Amino acid sequence: YWCLAPSGVDWLSVEEATQLGFPAFQRTTGIGGYSWDPNVYEGLRKFQQGKGFDPDTQDLARHLGYPLFQL
Repeated sequence: YWCLAPSGVDWLSVEEATQLGFPAFQRTTGIGGYSWDPNVYEGLRKFQQGKGFDPDTQDLARHLGYPLFQL
């Protein structure tokens, strides 16, 4: 927002700000994420199985002493 008052309380309308030559603001929000290729996850599952762990459990994390994720 634009404001000429030192207190910052009295906002200018869009029309007033435009008439005074202030640039327009454009707010955007984005969400992003990333993950590994599915082959990586499959490789990790096979690795855990090869070491004798069930990849559908937290047994490997427990064995390695990592904190367990809880919902």
